[in-house]
Amino acid sequence: MAIAVLFKSGLTFHMQSIIRERGLPESLAAAVFIPVGLACAVLRFPVGALADRFAPRTLLAGALIVLTGTSIFITTITSRAEAYAYGIALGILNVALGATHSVALATYFGRWHLGAISRVGGLKFHRQ
Repeated sequence: MAIAVLFKSGLTFHMQSIIRERGLPESLAAAVFIPVGLACAVLRFPVGALADRFAPRTLLAGALIVLTGTSIFITTITSRAEAYAYGIALGILNVALGATHSVALATYFGRWHLGAISRVGGLKFHRQ
């Protein structure tokens, strides 16, 4: 799952250069984040409902299929509409990976240790 998240981050952080490389204006890269945010907002609850019904492995497989499709699609973008469609696909990918991560941690490690596992950098703070 970590590789998928790193790859998604690369697609997000390099959006300007990817869009410029496809021959589209750089200003379009900023505009593409609007469909990303809208897709995330609209799909958060439906994907969460899917996360309640399917195993984390199935969710991860679905997220990896979306990642593969998004990665292939980015190489064919030639218009503004296709760039916005790419933004929607990237938003779907964000939601799918986020839901998979949350459900996988709770499923495989239990809810009791969830906070200890997910804390930043594994740092442990004690109040004495």
